[in-house]
Amino acid sequence: MSNRPSSHEDRSTFHRPLLITLAVGLCVIGGVALATIEYRPAVWATIILLTVLLALIAWGLWAPRGTTSTSHHNPEDRGLHGEEHRQVSTPQHTNGVPVELEDILRAMQTGVITLSNDGRVVNMNPSASKLLGLDPHGSVGRFVDDIGLDELLCARVAAVLAKRETGTSELVLEAGGGRRIVVHIEPIHDANATFSGLIIMFDDVTQLRRLEQMRSDFAANVSHELRTPITSIQGYAELLTGELDAEPLRGYAQIIERNVRRLSAIIEDLLSLSRLESPDSCQLPDRSVFPIYEMFEDVVRSCVDEATTRHILLEIECSPRLMCDGVRRLIEQAVGNLVVNAIRYGPTTSTVGLRAVVDEAGTTEILVTDQGPGIAAEHQDRIFERFYRIDRGRSREVGGTGLGLAIVKHIARVHGGQVDVCSGIGQGTRFRITLPRVD
Repeated sequence: MSNRPSSHEDRSTFHRPLLITLAVGLCVIGGVALATIEYRPAVWATIILLTVLLALIAWGLWAPRGTTSTSHHNPEDRGLHGEEHRQVSTPQHTNGVPVELEDILRAMQTGVITLSNDGRVVNMNPSASKLLGLDPHGSVGRFVDDIGLDELLCARVAAVLAKRETGTSELVLEAGGGRRIVVHIEPIHDANATFSGLIIMFDDVTQLRRLEQMRSDFAANVSHELRTPITSIQGYAELLTGELDAEPLRGYAQIIERNVRRLSAIIEDLLSLSRLESPDSCQLPDRSVFPIYEMFEDVVRSCVDEATTRHILLEIECSPRLMCDGVRRLIEQAVGNLVVNAIRYGPTTSTVGLRAVVDEAGTTEILVTDQGPGIAAEHQDRIFERFYRIDRGRSREVGGTGLGLAIVKHIARVHGGQVDVCSGIGQGTRFRITLPRVD
C-alpha cells in the first residue's frame, strides 16, 4: 500500500494557511468598519455581503470533494479508510457460507446439509455429521450419493433434485446407527428465482418414537393382563344374577356386572387405541369402497334401542350412491361413538343427524349433529384427549369410557383425515370427520 498522502490530505495542508489569512482579514475589516464608519445602511449592507462572500469562498476551498457519493471516487483515493469500510461491510465467508450463518448452523440441534444444483455437498453442520457419522471436511465437494448415506435417503434426494419439490419422510437410517430420522428436503432458489440446490434437514425422533411405543405397549400389556380376571368376574356375576332369589343380593350382583362391563369396555377401547397407534395401522390392509348410506343404517340399528329409551330420533341424510374408501368397521366405529355421545349427552325428544357429502376434490365429510347443550370453547381443543371429561359427574351418570373421541381421532388419522368440532353453549354440537380422496 502506498504511503503517499491522499488528495484530501494535500488539500487540507494547502488550504489551512489561506483559511487563517481569510479569517484574520474578516476580523480586521469588521473592526475598522465598526470604529470609523458611521451608520449608513448601504455601507453596512456592502460589508455584510463581502463577509458572506469571503466565508463562502473559504468553505469552498476547505470542504473535501467527492464525499457525498462513493461512485465518483478516484481509484487512487482508496486509502486506509476505504479498506476499513470494505472490511466492515463485507462479511467473511467459510465454504461459501457467511460467518454469522456458519455460527447459527453450528449451534443448531437439527442436522443440516446443503447441496448444489448438481447434488454436491456444499456445507454440513456438526449435528448432521454426528447424526450420520460422516466427516464434514471429507464430504464437502463430493456428490451426496458418494459420502456414505443410505440408499433410501439418496433416492429421496435424487427424486427431489429431479422434481425440485419439497419432500418430507421418516426413515430408519442404517448410517445413523438404525436411528429413526425425520428428513425434510427443501429446494433453494437464488435472487432470480433460479434453482440453485437443496437443503436437507435431519431431526432425530428415535427417543420420541421409543416413548410412544412404550406408551402403546403399556396400554396393550395392561389390557391383556386385566382381560382374563375381568372375564371371570363377569361370568360369575351373571351366574349370581340368574340364581339368587333374595332381592338385595340380586341388586349387588347387578352392580358387579354393570361395573365389570364398564371395565371390559375400557379395556376394549384401550386395545383399539393400541392397534390404531401401531405403525402397521397406516397400511389398512382391509380397506375397501363401501356405500356410506348402508354404514349409517348399521350405526342406527346398533344405537336405536338407547335412542328410543330417550325418545331421540336418528335421521340419515345421505345419497344411497355416495361411496367411501376406507376400512368400514373402523369408520362405522367412529361414527357410532359420535352418535352414542349425541344420544347420551343430548336432551330427550331431540334429533341426532347423520349426514355425508363429497366435495369436488373427492374429500368425504361425515357429519354427526345433535341438539344438546353444546361444548364451551375452552374444552373443544381437549375433548379428543384420552379420559378427558367436561363434566365428570355427568359422565359417570351416563356411562362411557372416556376414550370414545380419542378413538374417533385416531381412526380419522389412520385414514389420512381428521376430525373437528363446531359447537357453542346452547347451540348443539356438530362433529365432522374429513377423509381425503384415495387415488
